[in-house]
Amino acid sequence: GPAFRNITEDGFEGMIGVNHLGHFLLTNQLLDLLKKSESARIIVVSSNAHRMVTGMNFDDLMSETSYSATKEYAYSKLANILFSLEMSKRLDGTSVTINSLHPGGVMTELGRHLEDYLHLPDFLNTALRWTLSMILRDARQGAQTIICLAADRNVESISGKFFAECQISKTSLAGTNETEAKMLWDISEKLVNLSS
Repeated sequence: GPAFRNITEDGFEGMIGVNHLGHFLLTNQLLDLLKKSESARIIVVSSNAHRMVTGMNFDDLMSETSYSATKEYAYSKLANILFSLEMSKRLDGTSVTINSLHPGGVMTELGRHLEDYLHLPDFLNTALRWTLSMILRDARQGAQTIICLAADRNVESISGKFFAECQISKTSLAGTNETEAKMLWDISEKLVNLSS
């Protein structure tokens, strides 16, 4: 993400706004339609970056007192996992499942602000990007767990789990915190003006 704090049109810190609150609102707005389906799967792309934080920073959710792009990204990815955890409880008894996943390190536009952090000469930025393109997965490889969760019959009844490499994977301890998942849900509802 950007090296400096970004604010969305709605006044949210950019990472939590884009990576969590937007998905939270859209998913909830589509929920009635999804519940009418014979079966539906909600897939939330998170990241192992959630492991860089030990819990949500509810005291400064919008990073108004301090900002670190790396930490804000990690908080937003933890929020994805907690959202999936809480939503899976609320979907219990329906034909809708929700799971989150880590796609692996993928060469995407996520690193488009890399130069803002590193302040390297252009030739080093070019060399770094080339090196990363050799190490990181391409988009097709990064999509494999998403495709698995969308289409594999073996996971159609699994809900509230975190996946990597098309298999259930452990999250950090923070990713299993049901109290924080509920708190995040309640705060998110208020922030996006969603009535339960």
